[in-house]
Amino acid sequence: MRDQVDAIAAAGHMSMNAFIVQAIEEKLAGGTRQRLLLDALERALNAQEPI
Repeated sequence: MRDQVDAIAAAGHMSMNAFIVQAIEEKLAGGTRQRLLLDALERALNAQEPI
């Protein structure tokens, strides 16, 4: 895995540490986005009248 991270970081002209930090930030942001989408879906479903 280290070799993969090194190759991707080099291709993006960044250090491995910068790549890892960026990946963690994206993962955290994605989790927040997923929670917001699920909450919106739940509200929409709860707002619907029963069939």
